[in-house]
Amino acid sequence: MRIQKTDGLKAVGMKKLAPAGAALALVLAIACGGGGDGEATAVATSTATPVIESISEPTSAPTLSVPDPTQTPTIAPTLSSAPEPTSTTAPLPTSAPATPTATAASAPEPTVAPTATSVPPTSSPPTATSVPPTATPAPPTPVATPSSESLVRAMAIVFGAQEFGVSTSDVKLDSSEPITWPNEALGCVVPGQLYSAGAVEGWLITVSAGSASLEYHSDATGGQIFTCAEAERISSLPSINVVSAASLSGVTSVVVSAAQGTVEVVRVDDSERIELVLLALSEPTYLGDSSSCESLFQVAFVTASGSTTFEYACSGQSYVLRGTQSFWAGADGISPAGFQRIINQALAAREFPGFPPTP
Repeated sequence: MRIQKTDGLKAVGMKKLAPAGAALALVLAIACGGGGDGEATAVATSTATPVIESISEPTSAPTLSVPDPTQTPTIAPTLSSAPEPTSTTAPLPTSAPATPTATAASAPEPTVAPTATSVPPTSSPPTATSVPPTATPAPPTPVATPSSESLVRAMAIVFGAQEFGVSTSDVKLDSSEPITWPNEALGCVVPGQLYSAGAVEGWLITVSAGSASLEYHSDATGGQIFTCAEAERISSLPSINVVSAASLSGVTSVVVSAAQGTVEVVRVDDSERIELVLLALSEPTYLGDSSSCESLFQVAFVTASGSTTFEYACSGQSYVLRGTQSFWAGADGISPAGFQRIINQALAAREFPGFPPTP
């Protein structure tokens, strides 16, 4: 067996000897006869002759100092009789070399030491350090949330740019004022449209582009924002006072029937309530384009001399009020919001099954 140099230790996984490994290499070098110079000495294993040469003086005294437990006690007396020339046992000293041979055979025991080279794999833990720690991502930078006022201003500029037909950079913000609107109409009451009561906090914003300007009405958050253009458009339509035009005086009952007028749905005979209905119907009824929508109800105003009937409400157009009288001029009227509210409340108060009733 040949003992390799210390570089050969890499073959069993040792990349670099630690101080303990260096000491072990030195021990191996000395044990193999290298004398500590770093070079390993070859150990012969083929014959016993080189082994005998490695022993300086094979005397009987050293041999007796290391007894082999496997030998019998008769060997010692045999050695003491060696001086007698006539003894037939004189050739026995030839067995003496056998004893050193057994002693010399134990010399190669350091060859077992290379087996200990499997211990240094404890150097493997450093490989765990090669895994870089996972970096903790930095928290995202919080994005500023725009205030309600700035959001409403931005919406007014964008809508204004669309109306003016220019880019937003050409729109100027002239004013922005907080305001409390009386109801959800936000100061732009569209004739014939119903609004819930109650004050609404909001903004009045003015924007301009060149010589043109627009005024936007909004609630506090910008959920509703518009100009009064629609209200102004409808308010510019021709209007009539239906009570005056139809000469509705001395009314004793107000009857709401199904569209065909054959089934009565609601009847109002109370004079005070009748007065409220007439007062609401005295507000302007704006005349718009004629439509072919099918009316849902008929409203009849009964007097001592007869009755005057109008068609009221279409599906999806609850404000429609029209009739066959000449003052309608073939147009559909936009009934006053107060009149709609009273009639609708009367219809809603009717007991189940409601309307239209079964004939």
